[in-house]
Amino acid sequence: MNGVHLIAFGLLVLLLLPVAVAAWEDKRPPDALYLAIALSGAGFAGVTEGFPGVVKALATGLACLLLVAATITAIRDRWQVRLLLGNHIKLLAAGATWLGISGASLMLLLAALLFLFSIAILRARKMPEMRPNFSHIAVIAILCVQIERSLMI
Repeated sequence: MNGVHLIAFGLLVLLLLPVAVAAWEDKRPPDALYLAIALSGAGFAGVTEGFPGVVKALATGLACLLLVAATITAIRDRWQVRLLLGNHIKLLAAGATWLGISGASLMLLLAALLFLFSIAILRARKMPEMRPNFSHIAVIAILCVQIERSLMI
């Protein structure tokens, strides 16, 4: 991991921290925060890969946004259950701009597995609230994949 990746990881942590704190306090982060995360991810791609990296990062974020939104809409229409909110979908898309195509797919898989694992724990403990806080799950997934990607370079 070189200096650029360390600085980028520090910036990512600083940008994701308000999301985690807002979710902890049951508040909704502003949409401008998700835009800042996405644009910072595109900027990081620009620093490391040039203009094609910026285009690829923004396209990955947009594709992730559309894919997750379509999937959640289909699940809601089919089973009448609301799994994720709009700010969760925006957070995943903003994280995808940081992680690229392979990292975004790994992030989505990890977030889904952590979400299902959290539901199983809540159900086993017979908690009244059966819905885990997905913002924390998404932040953990984004940071874990970013750490893995940074260590591979």
